Amino acid sequence: MKVIVGAALAAVLLATPALAQQSGSDALPPPAATQCGAMPETPQLPDGANANRAAMVQANERFTAWVTASQTYLECVRHEADAAAATYQARRDEYNTKRDTLRTAVDSWTAETAEFNSRTTQGPSRTR
Repeated sequence: MKVIVGAALAAVLLATPALAQQSGSDALPPPAATQCGAMPETPQLPDGANANRAAMVQANERFTAWVTASQTYLECVRHEADAAAATYQARRDEYNTKRDTLRTAVDSWTAETAEFNSRTTQGPSRTR
């Protein structure tokens, strides 16, 4: 009986690291499809040494519109990143709670088997 209890304990202890590995790593899964689209293309900038006033005014309008669109895009990406971070933290907290539950159960099992083994190895054998 002691061998069976010891084998069961060994199996639990050996499986614990495997469970941790199977439950995932610190890496996040690939990002979900973004709702933000793509960052706007950077406009071509005029050569300030050779451009005339009209070219610079047009370039300024394009550049200002690009900055506004890029800021909107980046704000969207930041919101998505914040949401992903919150999801990650919630999953991490869940993992930590369940890991602690497993550790507590293993510790309890170890204590109970030690108590059983110490009780059954003292005195004459009662297995007949």
